[in-house]
Amino acid sequence: MAPPPPPSDAFQALNTTSGPAAATKKSQHPLPLDMQQKLKDLVRSFPTLSKVGVIELFAANNSGCSRSQIKTSFEALFEKSGKVFKVRGE
Repeated sequence: MAPPPPPSDAFQALNTTSGPAAATKKSQHPLPLDMQQKLKDLVRSFPTLSKVGVIELFAANNSGCSRSQIKTSFEALFEKSGKVFKVRGE
């Protein structure tokens, strides 16, 4: 079987919108506002839980959210103060 013909534009070949890379880009968006509020409530309930623990617990309770979305939102919403996480600006 012959290999596929080379693309006429090298940048077009790099910027495909299918496959795992496209799914990763989509999931980099933060969570919707109502889900961000749920994430804040979870962290307020368990302030000493690790970042990975928060992400895993939230993902287990909210199957519609990807872990990368949760991580993106977590990094935007929280800061570590000593051994606990706090909502930025509070």
